[in-house]
Amino acid sequence: MTKNEIQQHIEDLIDYQLSESNLTREDVLEVTMLNCLEEFYDDRLALEDLLKCAKYLEYDIDVAAAEEEKATRIRRKEMRKARRVFKRAEKDVLKHADTIKVVDFLFKNVTKKGDFLYVNCPFCKDNHSVAISITNKTFSCINCNMEGTLFDLMHKAKRYSYKKCLVTVAGLSNYHNDYVITLKYELGKENK
Repeated sequence: MTKNEIQQHIEDLIDYQLSESNLTREDVLEVTMLNCLEEFYDDRLALEDLLKCAKYLEYDIDVAAAEEEKATRIRRKEMRKARRVFKRAEKDVLKHADTIKVVDFLFKNVTKKGDFLYVNCPFCKDNHSVAISITNKTFSCINCNMEGTLFDLMHKAKRYSYKKCLVTVAGLSNYHNDYVITLKYELGKENK
């Protein structure tokens, strides 16, 4: 943006704020600077344009702090995206999971009654108090009230990370998608 475009952009923001609120001009200038910072953080405003805004508004800005805040926001955004991708992969693997193979992998004494498998609770150590639904792929303990999915059970019983649980359940169930293959590769690199 040119200097004139920046000034016009700022004046438009100031005019809008003044018309929509009962703030003083000084408060509006501060709000406008905060809006410029938000635009910078969201990649809608380049650093040099942010500095032009600050100069026009006669506002001191800590460039290093602004860039660090932007980097932090980008990391948070990437982490949220990674969590969403992991949750989708978790649901996909759970849908295809072979409950009987997974439970046989986790426990020695497994009793099957109808649509449920019963095992000793890894949390409270009570005998055959954990009921695992073969179709729903969930568990619950009647003694200590722990409940969750096959991943939660494996996480607690084997003390695996959730990533390793996902890869293990997929492997035991002979189910592999691109995410699982990538995760398996990453876990292999971490263990070296």
